[in-house]
Amino acid sequence: PLGTGTQLHAGQAINTTNTIYIYGTSPFSPSCHDESSFNVTIVPTPVSNTVPQSMTTVCDEDGINDGKTNFNLSPLTATILGIQTGSEFQVTYYDNLSDAEAGTNPITSTTQAVVFARVTNNLTAHCFDLKSIIITVHRLPEPKPVGGIICYDSKAQVLLNPYTIQSGLSAATYTFEWSDALGAILGTGSNYTAVLPGDYTVTATNIATGCISEPATVTVSPSEPAIVSFTLSDDFSDTQIITVRAEGVGGDYEYQLDNGEFQDSATFQNVSSGNHVITVRDKNGCGNTSSQALVINYPKYFTPNGDGYNDTWNIVDLKTKDNAIIYIFDRYGKLLREVRPSGNGWDGFSGGQVLPSTDYWFTVSYEEEGVRKEFKSHFAMKR
Repeated sequence: PLGTGTQLHAGQAINTTNTIYIYGTSPFSPSCHDESSFNVTIVPTPVSNTVPQSMTTVCDEDGINDGKTNFNLSPLTATILGIQTGSEFQVTYYDNLSDAEAGTNPITSTTQAVVFARVTNNLTAHCFDLKSIIITVHRLPEPKPVGGIICYDSKAQVLLNPYTIQSGLSAATYTFEWSDALGAILGTGSNYTAVLPGDYTVTATNIATGCISEPATVTVSPSEPAIVSFTLSDDFSDTQIITVRAEGVGGDYEYQLDNGEFQDSATFQNVSSGNHVITVRDKNGCGNTSSQALVINYPKYFTPNGDGYNDTWNIVDLKTKDNAIIYIFDRYGKLLREVRPSGNGWDGFSGGQVLPSTDYWFTVSYEEEGVRKEFKSHFAMKR
């Protein structure tokens, strides 16, 4: 009570919880009177405290990375209430100001940039306070490394040429961490130079926001110059074919015969006799390998007419084989000349006599890779 006998006047403010008594008398008879009372309850005015920006700033970690995320509002409640305690205080959240003022359609999470918090003292429906809350969602960094080829000699375990993986992001804005397939940290620059084949992973952190990217993994594959071997058609075949075999880890190869165009096919058709250079090139840029191929064949004719062109007959493809020897016969099997491929060849004479234009037979004997070989055929002399 305000105090026994304390009289209140119209318009006088009541600042504390009290019981108010009403005493009424009749102006016609003072003995006629009545009295009643009512309680006045003063409740604390609710306050919606400001939420620090750090509590409403998040990284977009929902997997979409579009600058929006489902933000849980419940962790903000204690900060908004502050020192206000008691079950009568309630915090609710709303998508818009109209709902917040009316106390309708409360939410517990949101994807919006602005929401409203309402603190209500439930002892009276009229006591509440509103505060807008700004939610900031930062996108994650998105490094875009690209895998590539490292030139690596797998047999010698020697690096021929490294490969630099670009993160696609600037070191002025982001920090980086590179790791291998086992998780070992390899580097912290915006790029990483790989010296071994394998899988490499980079994560980037935005310096301003602290948001960390999803790990981005790329593969650096090995490639190397080819180890070259080849097979030839049988010596003296009418159609000579060279088939090349290129071996190498990860190599993508193309093939060249002498100074011709490079081709994807490892087979060369209709190859002329003589020495040839086979070149195998790695399309990944890891170098060339060359090898010599000797295609052995014989001239089908010669013209000993003294014009300086094709005047003698020989199998020059065997000239490097010191143990090779050719025997030339006439059609009746008479031995006319013995010729060494390393020499000048046969000039169409026998015993000082000029022999006529016709077919002549030969036998050639030579050794190849430790195996003695022999071949017989014929050729024509045209005067």
